Amino acid sequence: MLNSTHPANTHRILVAIDSQVDHYQHLLAGVIPGVEAIVLSAREDGVEQLTQALRSRPHIRQLHLIAHGKPGWLQLGNSTLSLDTLSQYAPQLQTWFSRSDVQLLLYGCQVAAGDAGSDTCNGGADTAGSGGRGDTADSTSETMIGIP
Repeated sequence: MLNSTHPANTHRILVAIDSQVDHYQHLLAGVIPGVEAIVLSAREDGVEQLTQALRSRPHIRQLHLIAHGKPGWLQLGNSTLSLDTLSQYAPQLQTWFSRSDVQLLLYGCQVAAGDAGSDTCNGGADTAGSGGRGDTADSTSETMIGIP
């Protein structure tokens, strides 16, 4: 979380930043005190890294994921999460949302854009087993993260 939030809830938030995002160190430095943050290594499977991070932090209720994206595609470490890979990662994604009160917020350019983006976001929610507990907010505007 890069903006202010209620201090009592910060211990339940995890910010995960892919190391391939330009100037990720600046984003990491901007995470507010009390919020846990990790950097996803470009040399490892990002879905696996997140799965391990969430497994060791059962108190997390909100995951802010910052990574490169394009319509229907999100770069996570040395792997991609897309409609084509959702079934491959289904077991891991289901552990992310084993509790009904966990929220995932994705920050990646164009991830939800177009039919591919919408299909991937909705397919991800279905694959993760959210069972309609969460909403998918598609943004078709280009999102810039980092320092220009």
